[in-house]
Amino acid sequence: MSKSNPPAPGYSTTKPMLPSLRKLLKELGAQDAAIQLQELAIRFLRESAPADNVKAGEFLRRQFKEHGLPHGTYDFDELRRMTATSYIVLTYAEVEGAFGGLIAEIKAQLPPGVNWVDQRGKSNLAPLDQLTVNLPKGSRAALTDKPEAALIDYYRCLRVSDAHRSKKTAAQATKAFGRLQPMRAAFCETYLLDAPNPPEQVHFDDFLLFTRAVKYLSRSINELWA
Repeated sequence: MSKSNPPAPGYSTTKPMLPSLRKLLKELGAQDAAIQLQELAIRFLRESAPADNVKAGEFLRRQFKEHGLPHGTYDFDELRRMTATSYIVLTYAEVEGAFGGLIAEIKAQLPPGVNWVDQRGKSNLAPLDQLTVNLPKGSRAALTDKPEAALIDYYRCLRVSDAHRSKKTAAQATKAFGRLQPMRAAFCETYLLDAPNPPEQVHFDDFLLFTRAVKYLSRSINELWA
């Protein structure tokens, strides 16, 4: 499937980028490049196996042995899925750090007596949820109505399910994907990618969709908070 130019909503902003968001975009650019190099190496290895007249797993075993590298499995498909999930985990780490920094910037500018909502009941709100619920009521829809907000929440749940493995976190990730299913065709059409996908089927296009959606939504957040 061919890859897109920036999606229809665009990546522009009318205001100077807030420091944490500017840093996020710079760091995502560098991390994206490293991830794409890793993906290139994976595809090269996958395509090299037939030239050696061996199956992918055997080819991978030989390469690990010849280069003196430790290994966990020779199952190429499973390794690709695990690697794609790691791309999501790395990307979300950048997102959470930047959104946390942005929240600190905003709170430092709040007038005395203005409280920042960071919990729902006894549960801490995710950074994007905090950036939403603390907007004036009339402005919240500018974020909640964007499908990218639900997308980022899905990949957050996927990251949690990978870092804290349990039936509960796996169910939460599956549930978050379920909320995206009605939007999947629109994502595929807008971003020209085969994503999003359920937790057990994530692949490289999920990473591409995630990082592009973050860059787009960051501009929207900047418009609302700058």
